[in-house]
Amino acid sequence: MNFVSVNAREVSKSWLLSLARGIIFLLFAVMIVGWPAITVRTLGELFAFFIATDGVLALFTGWISRHGGLMAYGVVSLLLGVYALFPIPNLDLFYWAVIAVWAVVRGFFEINLGVIIHRTENDWWLIKWSYILSGVVAMSFGLLLTHQPVTELLGFIWALFAFGLISGCLWIVIALNSHDVRQRLQHRPLKSHH
Repeated sequence: MNFVSVNAREVSKSWLLSLARGIIFLLFAVMIVGWPAITVRTLGELFAFFIATDGVLALFTGWISRHGGLMAYGVVSLLLGVYALFPIPNLDLFYWAVIAVWAVVRGFFEINLGVIIHRTENDWWLIKWSYILSGVVAMSFGLLLTHQPVTELLGFIWALFAFGLISGCLWIVIALNSHDVRQRLQHRPLKSHH
């Protein structure tokens, strides 16, 4: 497992998982806006399932790409998702806190991965900046929730929708560009990263 470098061939193998993560983000965004009369509990349980699923996909992506940081994020996301399925009495603050922590952790790992790709792969500019931008969006969303909690359910739903829509689009960009890089890498000799 590696935490400080990324092998282009290994990361590009997981492009389908990245695509799945993007599609799940978009489905989550559409579901929370399109769900008639959604309650805080339903929203929280839906989000708990979403972040647990994202954690499992991140674990597999980390395993395939041999990147310890992605695997660590996957474990954290999975644990937060399972934890959020067992809420405490003050439901709104509980879900708000879990979402804020998850978004900040996610942002940290995505920015970190973008920086690592920046240091090791010169021709991955769109992928590295998509990771960094996705991380900035996630971290900003999480920090916004910690400093300015959304007290109305409708405002919270629209904030989650915007976050899911932007993140989903960025992950689809990452996936499609990873697929493109994978195609190009199949036609050039192996390059060693130490």
